[in-house]
Amino acid sequence: MTMISNRTSAEGNTQRSNEALGFAEVFFHRQDKDRGEALYGMYHDQSTLIWNGSPYKTKTNITKFYQSQLATETTVQALDAQIMPPMGDIIDMITVIAAGKIKQNDREYNFSRTFLLGPNSPTSTEYLIVSDTMRMHS
Repeated sequence: MTMISNRTSAEGNTQRSNEALGFAEVFFHRQDKDRGEALYGMYHDQSTLIWNGSPYKTKTNITKFYQSQLATETTVQALDAQIMPPMGDIIDMITVIAAGKIKQNDREYNFSRTFLLGPNSPTSTEYLIVSDTMRMHS
């Protein structure tokens, strides 16, 4: 996802937060409806997914994991995005937190999810998922 807002102003931070919320909406749609290239393209090459405590590293392995899962239907009930302060060479990270319900195999679970989004490169305006932690609760 390309974020077009200014990285240094308060107004730019608000805009980037809004763009990150849009990113999450697109992600959940793709998770439920399109687990191929579209979802694959949202992850950084070296991303980590932790799904209910089980880690998957690299976007290739993450995609294989999603493709092996049963179909899902996600309802997001709460969504928030926060700009993180600079960390070393990485000047721009965004945390996105989501909670809601996920239906899988005719069972419904509550879920909480945290994404860490970062630029594809230090000067890029394209943001990708660097870290993704998903927990389902009965």
